[in-house]
Amino acid sequence: MNHLSPTSERPPRLASLDALRGLDMLVILGLDALILLLASRAPGNGPLNTAAIQMTHAGWQGLRLYDLVFPVFVFIAGVSMSFSLSRHADEKTGPGPGLLKIWKRASLLVLLGMIVNGPLTWTEDMRYASVLGLIGLSCAMGGTCVLLLRRRKAIAAATGGILALVALLQFFGGDFTPSGSVNSWLDAHMLPGSLHGGTFDPEGPLCIISAAALCLGGWLTGSFLQDGRVPPVRRILL
Repeated sequence: MNHLSPTSERPPRLASLDALRGLDMLVILGLDALILLLASRAPGNGPLNTAAIQMTHAGWQGLRLYDLVFPVFVFIAGVSMSFSLSRHADEKTGPGPGLLKIWKRASLLVLLGMIVNGPLTWTEDMRYASVLGLIGLSCAMGGTCVLLLRRRKAIAAATGGILALVALLQFFGGDFTPSGSVNSWLDAHMLPGSLHGGTFDPEGPLCIISAAALCLGGWLTGSFLQDGRVPPVRRILL
């Protein structure tokens, strides 16, 4: 028998978010390898080879479908945060417990990311940046903004401010080359150890900051989805 009372049952999951998360994971857990394998067996198949190109990262310039997999994952984390942080935002004790939780998780993800990269030698050959570290730090930065600012308009303004800052740095702080971009300068001066891209790291400081804006965009989307004052059809259109 189920002895859970109605008030103790878990709230229903957001099916659309689960579907998007599943699709994103499907790409990186086998769909990409399957398409690449099929394309290698049929080199004369144009559509299949085009799909195979989309299942690889662009070297530097351009944008491919595979380049969107990780940003979508960060966006999904932001949407989930609109549910998980709501109870901390309402606590009488203030944002302290929520901040402690998200930064503890960020610290753990940074450590796990360094372990995944290789041995913890703590030398100049060790890579400190990682995908897990970027997820943890960007979500912690986004969660901090949410817990401290609280209001949707203020959080939207913070998101726009971060994106504007990144844009200004990109257009006025570098020349859009792997060695001359503002990312490269920041990675070389602020990131210890080796860099995944040689002169830059795709999980470097500026990438973490821009990912925090993407996480906040996910939070805003999740918050809007929960707004019962907006009719469902209008919610979908917006």
